Amino acid sequence: MPATTKPRPNRIQFLQNLIDHPRTSPEERAAAERALARVRAAEAAAGDSAERQGGARPNGLPMWYGEKYDRKLTVTEIAALIRQDIKLARKLAAKAGPDDGPGTVKLPNPIGDAPAGVKFSVRSRHGNAIDITVQNTDPAWAWTTKDHNGHPVKVPTETMRTLAVELKTLGNAYNFDGSDITTDYFHRNYYLSLRIESTDGYWGNA
Repeated sequence: MPATTKPRPNRIQFLQNLIDHPRTSPEERAAAERALARVRAAEAAAGDSAERQGGARPNGLPMWYGEKYDRKLTVTEIAALIRQDIKLARKLAAKAGPDDGPGTVKLPNPIGDAPAGVKFSVRSRHGNAIDITVQNTDPAWAWTTKDHNGHPVKVPTETMRTLAVELKTLGNAYNFDGSDITTDYFHRNYYLSLRIESTDGYWGNA
């Protein structure tokens, strides 16, 4: 009798199994719960990111809060949470099956879909900044060339831009921003930066 291959669970099933498993560490369970909330929100909103507003700035304009903002978290703790979220996204790509089937929405996973050799670094800085670095990227995968006033310049590829948006979404989930650049007023939980480093030594921001 031919052997049968057991299908891998889809992303929601995998996350729920991870949450329910008694041997899952508290840190990974919390990351899985955050990821499951994002997946369900993406399904409900057909890909729209979840945001909320509340409070007011001194100029009367509304404050913006990320979906996971918690005033009790320090920037160092937030950086650790983002590292866990990225680690889980990579694990999902390796172990979860596709998001297909009746009633499901196929959701991209740019972090998990990045090449295996790509590394991610998340560090807090000065108590008010978080730096995310995408390391060890292949130059042809990360960069393309476009013309700028008759001169070629390197810019992120479409794949890298998609990855950058996903990382910034994760990074800002714990943030708030009440800044008003028209008056040079800056008020946020932390500053977020994203840097891309390639194996040929080239680097740039995204």
